[in-house]
Amino acid sequence: MGDLDSPDYRAYLIEKHGVEHHPALHCHTLGVKIFSSLDEALLYAHHLESVSRRRPPVPPAEP
Repeated sequence: MGDLDSPDYRAYLIEKHGVEHHPALHCHTLGVKIFSSLDEALLYAHHLESVSRRRPPVPPAEP
């Protein structure tokens, strides 16, 4: 798992999870969730990464 202090990992989380900044609203979003700071949004994205790593892979559906 990555380190939230690493600029590369933070950039990875922003890109992978689609974290967006909304200056007019003074917030960040990740999907439908709204966060008051980038750090809060990245902490949530980091949590999603840890959950996805613990989940066993889903086998592809058979045609």
